[in-house]
Amino acid sequence: MRINTHFENILVGTAAVSLLAKTVPSLQKRDQTQEKIKEFITSTDFFYVIGYFALLFLLYKFVVRIFSTEAKDFLINLNKQIESNPPAPLTTPVMDERINNLNEVLLIPQNESIKNVIFIGEPGVGKSATVYEQVRRIVFDPNFNPKMKKFTFYGLSFKSLVSGTMFRGQLEGKIQKIQEFMLKHKENAALFMDEFHQINTDKDSMNKFNIADNLKELLVSGVRVIGATTLKEYVEYICVDEAFADRFWVIYLNPLSENEIIDALLNIKKRYEEHHMTFDKPEIEYLVSQLRSQEGRFPRKAIKFLDRLNSYILLKHNPTENIKITEEMIDDSIKAWYENGKSSVNYSYYI
Repeated sequence: MRINTHFENILVGTAAVSLLAKTVPSLQKRDQTQEKIKEFITSTDFFYVIGYFALLFLLYKFVVRIFSTEAKDFLINLNKQIESNPPAPLTTPVMDERINNLNEVLLIPQNESIKNVIFIGEPGVGKSATVYEQVRRIVFDPNFNPKMKKFTFYGLSFKSLVSGTMFRGQLEGKIQKIQEFMLKHKENAALFMDEFHQINTDKDSMNKFNIADNLKELLVSGVRVIGATTLKEYVEYICVDEAFADRFWVIYLNPLSENEIIDALLNIKKRYEEHHMTFDKPEIEYLVSQLRSQEGRFPRKAIKFLDRLNSYILLKHNPTENIKITEEMIDDSIKAWYENGKSSVNYSYYI
């Protein structure tokens, strides 16, 4: 027993000595390490390292900012845009009918129903103007349909959607963000896309990718999508995909009659009177009759003509009172701008 006890004491003592031998150097090393850390912190190298890591962090945030976008980065809130820059009201019977047709589709109550609209018409007949007038009434008209007053319209530009998509998957990521955003607000939001045929123009490209394939899910989810394009482009780019085209109600916008054109132009008279130019129905009737043979479609080409005439009068004569246009001014302007290609007309003997 004594031998065993003595032997155990020897083992315990040996272990203690061994542990002490290991502990002392480790304590010394720890002290040395602490000293080195203190020296490093007080040296200039420490600040270089901190700056290096700070630079890496900023670079990381910059890269994340470039390659990660939100839906609001390429969606335009049309309500806010029109509230800050209101267009002239278009309260004509034709516009009322167009907006009523649009609202009949947008207010379909069933969630699983098709609530998407595509406006088809020739350039200049007022496809985009119909949507902007709808938004203007939502923002400014207190007597407008109360069910529509809660709606927010968003505009999507295909150029802003495609721009910056350098790597595969970035465009799909943007579309996914649009889907998530619109689904979140689908009860009171509508998405407007002008030049809607661009949604399918890459069908025959080498990468076989087009936006339409990625938006089909959105079109049947209850989100309201409004497109606008011409009949030619609708047939060429949209109708080739029957499953995609079937997800839209088509509203055809026929060219305006002469009386409708005159009413539309008289309706925006205030827009020109704010800049010292005015006219009455006889002058507009004469203008429409003279512009029929010129290139372009009504009412856009008549509005373009009035815009330029208004600008020229302001630049050359700087009026302080309203100047009423005359038939002679219209004749001279058409002859100079459309027939002879001149950039200036002398109105001094009319004013």
